[in-house]
Amino acid sequence: MKEHALIKKAVDIFFPAICYACRENPPENSRTLCASCREKLPFIEGNLCPACGGVNDGIFLICPKCLKEEPRPWKNACAVMNYDGKAMELIKNLKYNKASFLARLLGEMAAEKWMKNKIHADCVVPIPLHWTRMLKRGYNQSELVASVFSKITGIPMLKLLKRSKMTPKQAFLSREQRKKNLSAAFNIAKKKIYYFKIRRYIAS
Repeated sequence: MKEHALIKKAVDIFFPAICYACRENPPENSRTLCASCREKLPFIEGNLCPACGGVNDGIFLICPKCLKEEPRPWKNACAVMNYDGKAMELIKNLKYNKASFLARLLGEMAAEKWMKNKIHADCVVPIPLHWTRMLKRGYNQSELVASVFSKITGIPMLKLLKRSKMTPKQAFLSREQRKKNLSAAFNIAKKKIYYFKIRRYIAS
C-alpha cells in the first residue's frame, strides 16, 4: 500500500494533472476539467425534451421545435450540452485533432447525466465509422466515449451496427441534408440481429 502511494505521489510530481479542455490549469477537485472551463460548458438543465434531449420550455411533452418535426423513432433522448462554444470545441478536437483523451471526459459527463435522469437501457451501441475514415482517424470517437460510459454505468456496450456506405461529413451539411445523408448508411450485424427484438438501446 505504501509503495502504491509513493508511486502515485511521484507520478503526480513529474506528470501533474492538467485540464482536458485548456491543457493548462489543474483540474478542479481531481476532475478532468478546471473550474474555468467547466463554467464555460453549455450544460443542459431543467426538463428534457424526450425527442431531441434539449430543454423543453413548452407546455407539451416535447419541446416547441420538435412539435414541428416528424415523430422520432426513439422514446427518450438525453443530451448533456448544447453543441456550441466550449462543447463544440471539445467534440471537434476529439473527432478531428487526434485528442482521443477527451473521450474519457465526455463519457464521464454522459454517464453522470444519464444516471441523474434515471433512464433505463439494456446496452449502449456506438455508431460505427466507415473503414476509410477509421483508417484516417485512427479511432472511432463514438466507441471510445461509449466504452467509458459503459464502464461507469455498468450498461454493456455492444457493437450491433455496421457502416454500409461512405457518407459526407455531417458537420458541413444542413439539417435536411444530414437526414438524407444517413439514409441507409447503417445495417444491423447479422450475428447480433436477435438483440433488436428484446432490448432497449442507447445510441452513442
